[in-house]
Amino acid sequence: MYNEIRQFAKHNEMKAVLLALWLDTLMAESSLGLTWIVARDKSRVRGPIQWVHISDLPDPTPWLAGGELLLTTGLGVRGDEALQEDFIRRVAEYGCVGVGYSLGEDGLVPPALISAAENIDLPLFTIPHQVPLIAITKAVSLGILEEQHGVLNQAVKMHRGVLRVILQNGGLDGLLRVAANFTPGYDYRLYDCFGSLLANSSGLEGPETHIPFAEVTELMGESERCRARIRDVHIEASAVRLAGDVQALLVAAGARPMRETELLYFEQALTGITLELARRLSFREQRRVRVKELLEDLWSQSVPAATISRRMQRLGIDPDAKVRVLCIRFAADLPEPLLASFLEDIVGAVPGLVGLHDGRFYCLLQDPQEAVAHEIVSGAKARGWLLQVGQSTTRVGSTDMLVMLQEARLVAGTADQGYLSVQNVSDFGMAGLVATLYESPGASTFIERTLGQLIEHDERESAFLVDTLRKYLQNGSRPGPAARELYIHRHTLTYRLERIHQITGRDPRSGEDLLAFGLALKLLEQREDKG
Repeated sequence: MYNEIRQFAKHNEMKAVLLALWLDTLMAESSLGLTWIVARDKSRVRGPIQWVHISDLPDPTPWLAGGELLLTTGLGVRGDEALQEDFIRRVAEYGCVGVGYSLGEDGLVPPALISAAENIDLPLFTIPHQVPLIAITKAVSLGILEEQHGVLNQAVKMHRGVLRVILQNGGLDGLLRVAANFTPGYDYRLYDCFGSLLANSSGLEGPETHIPFAEVTELMGESERCRARIRDVHIEASAVRLAGDVQALLVAAGARPMRETELLYFEQALTGITLELARRLSFREQRRVRVKELLEDLWSQSVPAATISRRMQRLGIDPDAKVRVLCIRFAADLPEPLLASFLEDIVGAVPGLVGLHDGRFYCLLQDPQEAVAHEIVSGAKARGWLLQVGQSTTRVGSTDMLVMLQEARLVAGTADQGYLSVQNVSDFGMAGLVATLYESPGASTFIERTLGQLIEHDERESAFLVDTLRKYLQNGSRPGPAARELYIHRHTLTYRLERIHQITGRDPRSGEDLLAFGLALKLLEQREDKG
């Protein structure tokens, strides 16, 4: 009997259908014999049918909540045009989706009732005298039951879709595509706390709606949820909170406000996004711990070089590739987790590592590009952050990592250069580098690592390799002048330079090692001068 009522709840397996019992669907049930009188083309303007109410009172509004289909015989207003007009006005104001008038034996509808409904476009239809009103109530009840069952099925399907995306690493874009599939006509965007787009649902059918992040956040204020209309765009927005902090902002926009079923899907999308962000955060935190341990061992030089190389490789850095180190000095009021995520998002594509040590972040970049440091500074400027980036020379990773860490730290700590700048170690003169580096806690470690074996060799063998290295560098790495100043033959100088290479693992004839040797010698001189 109620095939048309059941049909509204069926959905396409490939695409979600918005589930609701509409008045025109009920009117299409031929067995009920319902006939349109007023506003047939406005049957969906007032929304779907939430329930049915039967009343013959002149004023049934105390028993209405909005969204009802009102059925009446008109007995309470019969013969009084003023009451009939007032009856239509009242039920319309209380949100009735339509009025069904049960015909008497005369088969007539009061003209004042029709005129009042026409004036405000309230849907009005007739019910045959032989059709009991309970039959319409049953039809609507069945339709609502089918609707709820359909919503539940759709919710389960979306839940499975969200889990599938998370388990298959479909990412945030995949989650938003699932949400958009279940709420056709809505464009989804996920922003970080500063308005940068993290993911979107583009690529789906229908036009993409512009979602103004700044206007949404202004409307939200201190609240974490917002429903608003911005010009012709209806917005549903929610903060994504994780580990006690707001991590992102989810925004859906469409041509109309979301209905209850669509809000359910929005909430499921919000849950899926929170789970995905939690999964990513867990992975990042574990990686941060491993990188922090690596940095501690690099600075302390307490782990063999072979072990360092293996750990770098496990973290995705080729120990034999060229690497550059960035040191980020940042303002004390800038939250470390927030800055860590920002740096990881930039560095992750290089590839590279991000870790915290002694109050500063370090970025280890394989096959680095100059643009990375400037991208960090420009991103920080856009967010209103204060930081300074120190950039080392480029060297082979596992061999000269401590040197690069020292270089980057030293130039990032030059207070006179100010924040929001990139400082390259190559831009500093030797005197400036030494003056800054000498006060750092790692100066002694740097001297020991670079020259310690040479100093021990000279003391043990009564040799002059440190002095040879100093004269060689003072003469601009020119063998002839250096040999004359040392009163030795050039072949003897060549032999001594080769011995230095064998003992330290660094070649003084290589441009990559000159800076490290030069810094270490200057620091050694300062230490000796200060007793």
